[in-house]
Amino acid sequence: VASNDAAIDDAVQERIDANARLHGASIKTDVKNGVVHLTGTVDSQSDRITALTVTRATHGVRGLVDDLKVVPTSTSSK
Repeated sequence: VASNDAAIDDAVQERIDANARLHGASIKTDVKNGVVHLTGTVDSQSDRITALTVTRATHGVRGLVDDLKVVPTSTSSK
């Protein structure tokens, strides 16, 4: 199971890194028994949903723990 977890971790990280929406994000992954734990920060709620969707769509993922925090990089408002 540990080697499978490593493969899932690599696949999830590759998919997150390849997603243009998530380039400003700082997302860490940890996998245990097929359950992916996401931690870190994203710029918006939309980016958070993108990260969750990408993770769930990765082959081998059996569950997901979401500990992502939304921290906007821009504090300007109109």
